[in-house]
Amino acid sequence: YDDGYLFGERKFNPDGKKGDSTIVPMNWRKNWYSQANISYSIAQEFKLNLEGLYSREDFQDYSHEYRWNPDGNVNKFSTSYNSTATLTHMLSSSSFYTIKGSYFNKVFNEHLYEDPSDIRYLHPDSLTSNYPSYAFRTKGTNLHRFYRETNTYLGKIDFTSQVSQEHLVKFGAEVKSHRMRFDDYTLEPLRKGGIPVEPFEPSIPAESQSNREKYGNEPFETSLYLQDKIEFENVIINLGVRFDYFNSNGKVLFNDGVTNSFRDPNIYDPIRSELDSLSIADREPYFYKDADPKTQISPRFGIAYPISEAGVVHFSYGHFLQIPSFQYLFSKGPYKIPVSGLNVGVYGNPNLDPQRTVMYEIGLRQELSEDYVIDVTGFYRDVRSWITAGP
Repeated sequence: YDDGYLFGERKFNPDGKKGDSTIVPMNWRKNWYSQANISYSIAQEFKLNLEGLYSREDFQDYSHEYRWNPDGNVNKFSTSYNSTATLTHMLSSSSFYTIKGSYFNKVFNEHLYEDPSDIRYLHPDSLTSNYPSYAFRTKGTNLHRFYRETNTYLGKIDFTSQVSQEHLVKFGAEVKSHRMRFDDYTLEPLRKGGIPVEPFEPSIPAESQSNREKYGNEPFETSLYLQDKIEFENVIINLGVRFDYFNSNGKVLFNDGVTNSFRDPNIYDPIRSELDSLSIADREPYFYKDADPKTQISPRFGIAYPISEAGVVHFSYGHFLQIPSFQYLFSKGPYKIPVSGLNVGVYGNPNLDPQRTVMYEIGLRQELSEDYVIDVTGFYRDVRSWITAGP
């Protein structure tokens, strides 16, 4: 536990009544960590390894405006765990394979009270009164709530064999399936017949409202690889190839040149009047299309050979693929642009191309004497599809 270094003073309670003037930490943190690992030899040629990781962090980020009303600010909660099972099977003294399966889960929450209908939440008018940016809030609660959950399932198999004195062959495959859920909103007054209920009751905005971002995605990725390490008397050669496949399983705005969804992106509030009578499901073909899957075949080559009894030259060449972070793919979900035309920031793009890199490297290692060695390496790297943002 850490109090942090930023503090507030409870001069006021969230209801506006005078507080007890207690000094309160406002960027505190509580952390829990645990790890377990067990290995078991099922038989002489089989070994099973089980591993579990757990972490939890409860914390608060400092908010200057709540310095005199520290109990009105939100708290944050992050929990994650990862469980992994690995089975190794020795087929012979020169060959073995491993099978690995894992499950990862991470949940992040941000709220003041766990229940969104908690009666301690106060009317938003108490939050948005006219006050200078340098003043402190003397009443009110932060109504913002945020939820994000990520689940990842992984399966992997690797096979290694010293097929001959010169050749060490490896090949394998990996599959990853992700499941993500996201919900970001600010509570608002409960309304009946368009009229706010008195006394104030908090309510969750509808999913169709532009001030709520809620979505779910299930991206999928897989890869295959094959490599051969060739060792002759003085030369080592590495040959390999890798295949990557990624599908964000996301939706991007549809534009056929006639039906331009870029000018009418909000599926819940279409500008095109002929779409008003359609259900949300029936509107989707007019707004979205599936993102394209991404693939790449990546060759790899490396060689090291002596040029003298004390000198070695090495050279390598390879193609590499990097999938964009999911925040760049799915930020702000289904493009709900408000009709007001307000600046809503940057939206994610599930159809982003992966970052693709081609790299060459050449180096020299030369022993000058028993005490001195010189090692010089130069490389050339060509990177394409950098992530950027634009109109």
